[in-house]
Amino acid sequence: MTSSNSSAHSHLFSSIRGRLLLLSVVFILALIAIPAIVYWKSTENEQAVLQIEEVGLPIPILTSRLISELNSVAASQRAYLLSADLRFKMERQVIWQKQIAPVRDSLNMLKKKLHRTDLVGRFDSVQVALKHYQKTQEEIDLFFEKIKQIFW
Repeated sequence: MTSSNSSAHSHLFSSIRGRLLLLSVVFILALIAIPAIVYWKSTENEQAVLQIEEVGLPIPILTSRLISELNSVAASQRAYLLSADLRFKMERQVIWQKQIAPVRDSLNMLKKKLHRTDLVGRFDSVQVALKHYQKTQEEIDLFFEKIKQIFW
């Protein structure tokens, strides 16, 4: 029975009908497999795009805003030191509270979504540098106010 069974299989694939059946099965399997692979790859790409949209794009925008605001506080301090006008000191404090602090907080939130530890370390060092810079500006103000009392 085995020899007749194997001859039936070989006869099935040697005939046009058998070949068409085999081709149809391969075609149907390809019709199922190719969209499945495309779907699988597109979900992988979707995850990468979401990571870029949620983390990759906001980081440069926020760091650009942070640099701009740091330039503003530096300019306000220079103006305060040159003119001794308290409005510039108050302006600088407002910028720290209302513009730099929210950007810093947003960067901290994004830091939690990062997958690269080297970038997390950079975010931490930026946070330390911001605190140090703000403290240094406050110390310069105190020194300036002491000098101003002596000489003015």
